[in-house]
Amino acid sequence: MKRLFLAIEIPEDIRDELCDLRINTYNVSWIPFDNIHLTLQFLGDGFSDSDIESICSKLSRVRNSTFKLVLNSVGFFGSEANPRVLYC
Repeated sequence: MKRLFLAIEIPEDIRDELCDLRINTYNVSWIPFDNIHLTLQFLGDGFSDSDIESICSKLSRVRNSTFKLVLNSVGFFGSEANPRVLYC
């Protein structure tokens, strides 16, 4: 069973800028460049491969247009002493 969420890919030039903001700190594990994304909605855990295939088939018909997005704050999941995920 797999975890599933809806996300959009961030353009490479913006991912480059985000990576430039990374700091070298003790015991921090940054995600790989190619995995940087913007999560729109967490759908949950427990999806089978056939569930995911069906959902992806339906989503492939969705059309979108460009939009502007401004990130102006940072938050985290986990405790302040031990954050697990940083987000903007």
